[in-house]
Amino acid sequence: MHRARPALIDLDRVLSIQTPRRIRNDGTVMHRCALHEILEPSRPKRVLIEERLDGELVISDQGRRLKYQRLEAPRPRAAASEPVRRTRTRARPAQPLTHPWKTQRTVVSTTR
Repeated sequence: MHRARPALIDLDRVLSIQTPRRIRNDGTVMHRCALHEILEPSRPKRVLIEERLDGELVISDQGRRLKYQRLEAPRPRAAASEPVRRTRTRARPAQPLTHPWKTQRTVVSTTR
């Protein structure tokens, strides 16, 4: 009734939740609000993150596992030397009452 599974199939990989991700310029990947740093010297641009049934997280590139470490907190961004000052927008001057747009327009109605 049942067949034996082929030996070449890795069921853990087949039954995992696979999510493609892009590696940031600083060598990190964001997955489920957690930051993971890729420790490989040659970093690919895209990786595949697999969430296995046993809870293991595997980051791979074209079938090759990559070494990584989870970062607890995001890296702080470099602070700007001076705070950015916001300029106020000037209000447009009001048109005088004698302006053609302000004069009342008479509507000519045609009645039958």
